[in-house]
Amino acid sequence: MPDPHIAHFQNDSRPQLEHPALTEIPVATLGLDLSSKLQRSLRVNSDNLHACGVSGAFWETLLEQHRIPYLLLRVADMRYTLNSKASSMKLYRELGSMINDPGLDKWIEETSSGLLEQQQKELAAFKYTVMFTPSQRWRPTAGVDSFPYCRLTAAQVTELREMWISISPAGDSDIMDKYQNLHCLETNSLEGTVSFSEASAISKLVQVGFYNQAEAIVDERQLVGAVRDRADAIMILQDTHQALDDIFQLAQSEPVVLTPAVLCRLHKILMRNSRISYTKASHGRNKLTYLNIGMTRQASSVNVTVTQHAQNLKVQFCPYDEVDQELEMFCKRFNELLQNPDAYDPFAAAAWSSHVFLTIHPFEDGNGRLSRIISSIPLLKARFPPLCILSLYKQAYINHLNSVRANRDGDYSGLMAGLYEGTKASVRALKTIIESES
Repeated sequence: MPDPHIAHFQNDSRPQLEHPALTEIPVATLGLDLSSKLQRSLRVNSDNLHACGVSGAFWETLLEQHRIPYLLLRVADMRYTLNSKASSMKLYRELGSMINDPGLDKWIEETSSGLLEQQQKELAAFKYTVMFTPSQRWRPTAGVDSFPYCRLTAAQVTELREMWISISPAGDSDIMDKYQNLHCLETNSLEGTVSFSEASAISKLVQVGFYNQAEAIVDERQLVGAVRDRADAIMILQDTHQALDDIFQLAQSEPVVLTPAVLCRLHKILMRNSRISYTKASHGRNKLTYLNIGMTRQASSVNVTVTQHAQNLKVQFCPYDEVDQELEMFCKRFNELLQNPDAYDPFAAAAWSSHVFLTIHPFEDGNGRLSRIISSIPLLKARFPPLCILSLYKQAYINHLNSVRANRDGDYSGLMAGLYEGTKASVRALKTIIESES
């Protein structure tokens, strides 16, 4: 088959390559069906950014199954042009080991050297700049911050249990399914990813879920988050649901063993359809962004910060060269926390894990959503529903996280209470939705 290209993903900085493994779609390896799909994906209009993103996501999926030169080159070019240069260079090196091209080898060596020098300068600037709010500067937390000593009152525990029993007296799986749907909707709304302008859409999706009838419910005119395409929004909600399902399975393990590899796997599930995102800008140009999924920021050499304009805060998260060490320690201590369920309140344990995980911010994106999923484990172990924070509680939730990060005194009572009140409000919201059905 001939060798089309998507101009939007063409990396003109590398040498022109004429190796036959790179210019002809490998029908013998992929088969006729996949080869035809690949050819169609290469012929989309380069001005149609959404279509380009869909093609790029398809190539990534194919590459996971077929590590062949043809796909390595196209995915590497795509990542490079979407400014994920560290991960693109890994693919170029893998490609270079498969073909004999001195020009490519030289370009890889020179580009990698320049990229490394740039990364080192940026890392030093990130670590030592004075631009961050003093109370929100990074410091090691996973191995340092003490376990929580605060507890909910017996009355608070009883109130939440009775609220849950009132809507799910026999542990009805259908009720838990609807609560999971609510979690998926609210956790994405909290991040501004998938949000709806109409409460009726949320209510209907809580009732029917994100499969089968979902496409008929989701009206693109009601999508007000970063994602405005109906199919993309539904797939992101499905990914969140799948990751939450996996946490339910993990919570049933005895003992629960959380590892960096498990977290990377969960992140890959959670962000599967967010790897290449098309966002419609209300002002300015629409754009494609690339997200490395299932790998930490240390692997992709990316630093992250958050600017909270309303609070006039700029938060510094873990420098990327310390992420893996911090994440390893977080998992070790999280497992220790779960091994002593009687010693720690489950909502206090959720507060500790939320604070430490989010202060590390181990991934390029999706940290907030993943933190709320893994912080649900202590609640599930104690037979509470999973953590769910309604989007209207967003500012209070952020304020509690900032306060713990700023005070550094081991007091998680405010964040614990915020997680409790947020989850209680979610149970109450679900009860209202269920009652509206009848």
